[in-house]
Amino acid sequence: MTAYYLPPEIPKIVWALERLSAMPCLCSATDVVGACVRVIDIVDNLQLVSTVDPARPDMMPAAGILVSKSDAVHCTVSFFGIYVTTGLLPGAGYYVNVDGGLATGAIPKSRPFTLQWMGQAMSDKELLIQPGSNVLRLGG
Repeated sequence: MTAYYLPPEIPKIVWALERLSAMPCLCSATDVVGACVRVIDIVDNLQLVSTVDPARPDMMPAAGILVSKSDAVHCTVSFFGIYVTTGLLPGAGYYVNVDGGLATGAIPKSRPFTLQWMGQAMSDKELLIQPGSNVLRLGG
C-alpha cells in the first residue's frame, strides 16, 4: 500500500468541504441511502431530489448521493466530498448503476443506458464524490 503525504492544512480543508457538501433535502419514501439523485424542484427552501434512472434520459444526470434519511421524506444529500460507506474497491471508479445506485467494473449491457461517472474510492470505506457533468448515452 502506498502512503501519501498530506500537508497539514489539507485534512482541515477536506473536513470543512465535507460539512458544506452535505445538504438537507426532501426526497420520496422510496429513495434509499446510497442512491444517486438529481434535483427536481425546490420546496420550502429545500431541494427536492429523486433517484436517477439511467434507462431514461429525462431522469438523468445525477447531482449527488443520498447519504442519510431522518424520516421517510427528509434526507441528506452529498453533492461532493467524501461519502462514507462499506464494500468499496480502493482506487476503483464508480458510476451510476441500472438501479440508480453505484457500480464499478463492467458497464451494464442493458440498453438504453446513460453512463455517468460519480467518483473514486479512496479506500474500502470512502468514496470521493465527483459527479461527472459529461454523460454518455448508450443505445436507444
